[in-house]
Amino acid sequence: MITTTLRFNFALPGQDPAENARRHRSSVVMAEEADRAGLSAISLEEHHGVMDENGPMGWCASPIAVAAALLARTERVTVALWGIALPLHDPVRIAEDVATLDLLAPGRVVLIVNVGYRAEEFAAHGQDYAAREQLFDDKLTVLRAAWTDGGIAVDGTTHAVTPRPVTRPHPMLMIGGATVEDARRAARHALPFRPSAHHTQLRDAYLHTWSTDDHEPLYLAPPARTSIVQVAEDPDEWWSTVGHHLLAEARTYAGWMTPGEHSAVHSRAATVSELRREGIYRVLTPTQCVEQARRDHGLLVHPLCGGTPLDRAETSVGLFIDQVLPALQA
Repeated sequence: MITTTLRFNFALPGQDPAENARRHRSSVVMAEEADRAGLSAISLEEHHGVMDENGPMGWCASPIAVAAALLARTERVTVALWGIALPLHDPVRIAEDVATLDLLAPGRVVLIVNVGYRAEEFAAHGQDYAAREQLFDDKLTVLRAAWTDGGIAVDGTTHAVTPRPVTRPHPMLMIGGATVEDARRAARHALPFRPSAHHTQLRDAYLHTWSTDDHEPLYLAPPARTSIVQVAEDPDEWWSTVGHHLLAEARTYAGWMTPGEHSAVHSRAATVSELRREGIYRVLTPTQCVEQARRDHGLLVHPLCGGTPLDRAETSVGLFIDQVLPALQA
């Protein structure tokens, strides 16, 4: 089975509101057309107050709102809410919002929560970064209980999500992360683990910590060779004109990494030429995309990466829809 994914995070250096609006609206059209062509999944991410080396960079601050728009305009595709930093949020509200998404599109939403790893996001939300692991455990307990028939009592008040989600016992819930402790945490909560890298240390920590006999552990690592792809007829020309956008996002993300974290898309590149040689960010022809997808059993296409101009992003997705997806289904 080959899994094809469109990734949207809306990073845009300079953060021009009118341009951002065009990009958000275009993502809905891209998703709708790709869904009709057989796309498997859409990946959304949460980050707040993102800056790059030159100023505001932005990211997707409200993936649940974006997911609602995408799910309403698609029929089959799964939408994954990647990396929701649960300590930043009211867990009952997250339970309600995700239940609402499940009512709009039963069984098509995946919630992947983590402890968070950017201290500035915790400061902006008035949360204690040092206490994030305990906050996560407490809020995850509330989140899961809020989806049950009886709800959960908080400070003397019982909170239960109504209307309840269609998917029972609840929409797909996973724990994401990049460290050994993240893997152990997922096992302690007896939830699927979605690491950000294919790493035996993470897998072993998860499986060795798993203790329940109620169900089997589910370890869902990305491929050992993971790359972020844009589709182009002429990769050389694309790198010369769009490569600096890919580098901007790669360097921003790399700046968030800390010792002990494992990410399949952590670039060490400092220049566009280094980024191209490294192979994490790739510009491929449609034929090369098909070859990579068949070899790796998946393809991750990131059309708006790092502020890629919208006309280029739409061209890339057009090639993906018209040439890559049909070839993979032939």
